[in-house]
Amino acid sequence: MSTTAPIAFVAVLSHDMWASEYDGASDITGRTNELDGFSFEVVGIIPSGFNNPFGTHADVWAPQDLRSGGSNGFGNYYLSAVGRLREGLTLEAAQQRVKTLAEAYAEQEPRMQTWCPVILPLRDDVVGSTRRAMLLILAGAAGLVLLAACANVANLLFARGLDRDRDLALRSAIGSSRGRLIAGILTENGLLAAGGGIFGLVIG
Repeated sequence: MSTTAPIAFVAVLSHDMWASEYDGASDITGRTNELDGFSFEVVGIIPSGFNNPFGTHADVWAPQDLRSGGSNGFGNYYLSAVGRLREGLTLEAAQQRVKTLAEAYAEQEPRMQTWCPVILPLRDDVVGSTRRAMLLILAGAAGLVLLAACANVANLLFARGLDRDRDLALRSAIGSSRGRLIAGILTENGLLAAGGGIFGLVIG
């Protein structure tokens, strides 16, 4: 962290740190804690199960000092922000507001003339154009697993059918027609397939 004082003396704690270091204290919000020589006021706790969409893990989140002369600069194009749109505010309206602010700032800073922040859904930023390909790969993998399962069940039914030769021969000898024998076998397999299909749909 920078050796100069942060722009805002606030911080947000991860749920794990709140639970382990502060024993899940309900009055943690508003407390002052020291971090890198500076005192920060805890203003919130990250919910349990939160996963940083950018892949990095942190115990504490604090505002970055972007004031002139600090860590600010026009080379900070690596910076990204995640936010939630106000209820009723569309993505297009938010982008227009950002564009208006950028144009106003460009009047003071010529290097901003050709630069403007872009707002896009987090899913598009993380997944992007690979979403369709990922879905096709997942569907293909699921289809292969299903095919393998069906082949295994078919082998089991075939092996069971071979063991029923004596039973089928006995039924045929006492008067059962070939059509009735086939209908019985199809009924058994049909009930098994229907039950397996319903169970698979429930699990799915």
